[in-house]
Amino acid sequence: MEKEKDFTLRLRRSQILLVGAVDLCGTNEFCPSRQVVALDRVAGRSVHYDQFVVLQKLQERCQFTHLHPVFIHRNDHRDPHLPQRYDPSHRFRSNYSPDFGSERVYGNSMSERKTILAELRENYCKGGLAEEDADPDPFLQFEKWLNEAVDAEVIEPNAMTLATADTDNQPSARTVLLKGLDESGFCFFTNYESRKARELKANPRASLVIHWRELERQVIVGGTVSRTSEHESRDYFRSRPYGAQIGAWVSENQTSPIPNRAYLQEREAEFQTRWPEGTEVPLPPFWGGYRVTPDSIEFWQGRPSRLHDRLSYTRKSGGWEMSRLSP
Repeated sequence: MEKEKDFTLRLRRSQILLVGAVDLCGTNEFCPSRQVVALDRVAGRSVHYDQFVVLQKLQERCQFTHLHPVFIHRNDHRDPHLPQRYDPSHRFRSNYSPDFGSERVYGNSMSERKTILAELRENYCKGGLAEEDADPDPFLQFEKWLNEAVDAEVIEPNAMTLATADTDNQPSARTVLLKGLDESGFCFFTNYESRKARELKANPRASLVIHWRELERQVIVGGTVSRTSEHESRDYFRSRPYGAQIGAWVSENQTSPIPNRAYLQEREAEFQTRWPEGTEVPLPPFWGGYRVTPDSIEFWQGRPSRLHDRLSYTRKSGGWEMSRLSP
């Protein structure tokens, strides 16, 4: 029966939206009275509802056949992320009104998806990482893994998550590209007026995570951050495609609000007129590189039963100390 699987109740007076999702009682019966009881538990008072609307279709991957309600308590406007497909031709009215005092029951419109997420897992089995196979120099070990990621045709093998924090210890993270690697550290380039740049100025420490999903590997880097030299920044900037060079000028006020996309396009056209393709685009004064000089580098290799291999390199005076970490 379609109403057993797909239903949404909108309550005008209590401002609560009910979305059918999960089997709460494990019975084989569709019990409208249970819906009313639960609605009263959410509202904490007698509830009169006058609209019963049926969703066209729940996602095919939903494994439940006997669905009972999950609740969202909302105080004012409708959540824009909830389903929008309603059939207002279906009506239902009830005056069922037991007293449940002030007890509240909360749920989530994504409950069925959460159940699916709980079942998503991989049993990593593509390799291992033993101490005797790891290079004593973590930079050489990283270069080896990076080359293997390139050979495996991993998409953007130099992509890495950069995590920073401001003076209030509020963290933020974003994906950047590794564009330089030597014994001094890991380099990336960005706008010096961006949020990450402001945070790095106030708190010059960062963490990097490089994840190669196809190889079931990741590398975690932690250390201090400093700017590259202007010479290094200029050399890299000149290696960028023309469009990326113009883009650096266009995004001068990176992370700041802009009126619309047309604003970007107008600025792009302005800078393209100033420096036509084939001419030299100068290095913006607000743009350049950073180098993360690591204190620690961890190499993580997925293993079966979540018993992963984790080798951590810690910088000591005159070299690096390797240790194995518990998964």
